[in-house]
Amino acid sequence: MSMEELSKTQLILLVLLVSFITSLTTGIITVTLLEQTPVSVQTLNRVIEKTIEKRIVAESQPASSAAPLVLNEEDLVVKAVKKASPAVVSVIRSEGGSTTFGSGFFVSSDGIILTSRHLVEGEESRYFITTKDGKKFKAEVLFRAPYQDFALLKVEAEEEGENFNSLNLGDSDSLKIGQSVIAVGGLSNNPQSALSVGVVSGLTGSVSSFIAGEEKAIWSDVRINAKNSGGPLLDLKGRAVGIIAAFPNKAGGFAIPINEVKRDIQDIAEFGKVKLPYLGLKYAPVEIEREADSAKDKKEPEKLYGWKVVEIAEGSPADKAGIKSEDVILKLGGIQVGKGFILDRLLRRFRVGDKLAAEVMRKGKKLELEIILEEIPSSEPESS
Repeated sequence: MSMEELSKTQLILLVLLVSFITSLTTGIITVTLLEQTPVSVQTLNRVIEKTIEKRIVAESQPASSAAPLVLNEEDLVVKAVKKASPAVVSVIRSEGGSTTFGSGFFVSSDGIILTSRHLVEGEESRYFITTKDGKKFKAEVLFRAPYQDFALLKVEAEEEGENFNSLNLGDSDSLKIGQSVIAVGGLSNNPQSALSVGVVSGLTGSVSSFIAGEEKAIWSDVRINAKNSGGPLLDLKGRAVGIIAAFPNKAGGFAIPINEVKRDIQDIAEFGKVKLPYLGLKYAPVEIEREADSAKDKKEPEKLYGWKVVEIAEGSPADKAGIKSEDVILKLGGIQVGKGFILDRLLRRFRVGDKLAAEVMRKGKKLELEIILEEIPSSEPESS
């Protein structure tokens, strides 16, 4: 049947049928695509998330896949002793046919040695040191501490440019009760006197107590004897935190905190000697009763302690600062004078050239003066 023979009505029905079939086919295809698309996007998102996650984890891991090295206390002790031992020496005193032994340790590569003062007290004695490898050197005494049991020696290398093994110095102010410490002596041929391990059992002596006459000390249960006196007290990093003192007891012993020595070591390095500061005066300790009105401030003590100036050396730092006889020094360098304080010990906290604020009482009035410390012209301390 030809198109021409189709009636108008039949033609319209045919067009409608074709349109319906086309629309139905298009709808089916569209629905199918819409149902598949979310799955594809979701899968893609998962792949992206997994990739990012793997990259983050990979970047957070250390370069080496090896497990971290964990050292126990025994390992740390072995490592510290191995590190420190080459710097520890035997100190030998020879006089009149007799010989005594002690220990010491290098604190600089150019031959400065820290040891106990009592080992090198003799002015007429000869001093030597022997190193762990058996070398022997003649030693010169550079400094004997006036109030504490330590001294500084100097040895010269056999060859020009030769350096000595020296110990790093720790921070004795950061020590804590219960912290492990190691005492090392210089006598390698006597293991019993060369090494002992223990813990810090006490820390005594504040700035105030030292100025009042008490020696600052690190107490421990390490085994100390006369031959390792002068040697280093080490922390577990192999740093010297103290100098082993002379007079132990059977339960343990004590050491002088290394921070008490650092100023003198610095002076030796800069000037070749220790420069002791002074004021240049004689004084008498006094106690001042506070007036009723001034005692209302409960933050201040009810009584004031000070040093009453008795005599001033002409041209001394005290004289240049304007201090006069009968003045009472109440505070110096920010430190309030306390009962029993010793001026020379307070000055041990400072160096030559330091500028100290001084609070003095003159005829009932407080004055603020500035004192510039100078090197003491002799070994005599300030007189009380």
